[in-house]
Parts: sequence; C-alpha cells; structure tokens
Amino acid sequence: LHKKKDVSGEIVLITGAGSGIGRLMALEFAPLDVSLVLWDINVDGLKETAKQVKEKGPSRVHYYQCDCSDREVVYQVADQVSRFKPVVVSCFFFFLFWNDEYLI
Repeated sequence: LHKKKDVSGEIVLITGAGSGIGRLMALEFAPLDVSLVLWDINVDGLKETAKQVKEKGPSRVHYYQCDCSDREVVYQVADQVSRFKPVVVSCFFFFLFWNDEYLI
C-alpha cells in the first residue's frame, strides 16, 4: 500500500470545480485543512462549490472565473493566484478541454 501524502497547509488548485468531478475533488480535499483555489468558467457553480466546501471542512476557499481553453485567461488568473505561495498540488482537470464533438 502507498502512504498517503499529507497535504495539510498546502494549496490545491482544481480546475472545472464548478460542477462534476471538479466539485467532487474540492469536496474530497475540504476536510484536509488545505487552501483550495477553484477555477471554472461557471461562477454560479463555483459559488455553490465554495459553499459546500465551507460546510464540509476547515479548508480555506478562493475561487476565480477562468476559461481554461484560453491560454491568455489562464495566465491572467494564474497571476492573480500567485499572491499565494506556489501551488503544490494541481489536479489533472486543467488539461481537459471540451470540443463540440468530444472531450480531448
């Protein structure tokens, strides 16, 4: 069995956090005493995720509207987030982009 990494006190960036798997990941990290940085294009979804995270655990939550399919927007939002210490855990959702026909 692999030993789980202690992420207490770390910053966790989750993209696509406004719904679905991204929201579920945020809720899994909520009780672990981390600072969550949530990105999604859907602000209402982000607000709901942040609300649920605050109800579930001691994590601090910061959310930002971000269209991860637009490189310039990603850089701009990343610059806003940079006031925190470096992000040490980044979820894989950042690399998923929606295409009209399929998920890439």
